[in-house]
Amino acid sequence: MFLRPQDAIRLIDFDKVAEGFRYLGTREGFSKLYEAHGAPMHVIAPLRDGLRFLSDAFRTTPDDLREQADTIPGMADRVIPEVTASFFWMADPAWEAFAALLSLYSPPFVLYGATSLNEHQQLPSFTFAELASEFSSVSAPDLPPENCTT
Repeated sequence: MFLRPQDAIRLIDFDKVAEGFRYLGTREGFSKLYEAHGAPMHVIAPLRDGLRFLSDAFRTTPDDLREQADTIPGMADRVIPEVTASFFWMADPAWEAFAALLSLYSPPFVLYGATSLNEHQQLPSFTFAELASEFSSVSAPDLPPENCTT
């Protein structure tokens, strides 16, 4: 999901993160991770329990990872027993301005996500129509498909 680091840390369960990386559980620590990289980067992290507002489209479950490991050689080492999400960001003034506009003009609790071709040459996980349907389903009944944009 496209989310500023200071917002992403509210969704991440840093108690489930490897001990050597728990220092990233502060606003400053998590922001510095993106600032030090200097390019768009995604971080995959375990989610806190009870995030009812978060659509399943953003979640990767252990079952998802096992299924992927069964079909893609070399993925077995990526199976973990936690539900995760991918947090995509770049420490850049243009990205900050864009995120500020999104938060200013979007309804409360709206999250933005994207999907694309990946290194394994798989098609995206969702088509736009599937994403729009997911976001207007039971998991997010307050988000009509017309609020989903490409």
